[in-house]
Amino acid sequence: MKNSKTKLVELTTENITEYKSVLGAEAAENIVRKYYRGIALHEASNMSLLAVLLWEKKQQTAEISAFYMKDDEAGKALLAAYKEAIFAEDMTDTVIELPAEGSEAVCSLLREMGFHLQERESNEICLSVDELSQLPVMETQNVTSEIRSIGSLTLPQMQKGLIRAHFGNKTGKMLTDLTALPVSWFEPDISCCVLQEGIVNGLLLIHKTETDRLAVQLMYIEQNLSQVYILRMIQFAVKRAREKYPADTQVVVKCCNPEIKAFTEKLFRKKSEQIVIRGEKSER
Repeated sequence: MKNSKTKLVELTTENITEYKSVLGAEAAENIVRKYYRGIALHEASNMSLLAVLLWEKKQQTAEISAFYMKDDEAGKALLAAYKEAIFAEDMTDTVIELPAEGSEAVCSLLREMGFHLQERESNEICLSVDELSQLPVMETQNVTSEIRSIGSLTLPQMQKGLIRAHFGNKTGKMLTDLTALPVSWFEPDISCCVLQEGIVNGLLLIHKTETDRLAVQLMYIEQNLSQVYILRMIQFAVKRAREKYPADTQVVVKCCNPEIKAFTEKLFRKKSEQIVIRGEKSER
């Protein structure tokens, strides 16, 4: 537990820069988002960092996206403070995903703390812009005037489109905070939509991360539309990305459920190459 020799600090947009080197820039930038939380444990005397973690609130589950500890004692103390924090928001379960390599000390502590750990294939699929442009899906261009960049939309059109996607997405939500994110979170030139009679009926949203990766955030079409519109938006986005970014720019799709994973692997002809450790624990 935290004691007089340590100090607990809440992560905010004002102090997050201090923790980027241990959390990773892509994880750290999420602190601006509605459901992300983070805490750090410091030595009270000199404020040296002992441990830090970042998590996302997903209904009653907290999903830890980054965890650093100097040693087991610091890790245990921070996890105890974390448990108090998630209880205060009525969360009862924790999941965590770590790279398989380099996480031995953390995994050992998590097992000791009651986590069930499994090695598995990552849900993240990564291809370069050049690889995407050479896929079979790009051979027959079906892009029509209905496919537009989101940068060409008016703000009301975009906002209404986000609301429709939030409540009607049939291809799987990737964002719990879709309607709370600023439009600027999405890359305006390669993120695109299906615009029919002034109404946004489909969205392919992409975020440019702080490490210059292009992360797919959402694929959505209205229930009455053919899935061919997903392909058309992908073709539009890949073509624009090829024009705007270097060929080796990485495009990342993080699949949120087995159905989306199967669809994505079939579409992009690629499986994840990364092995991760996934941990789960009931905090009740």
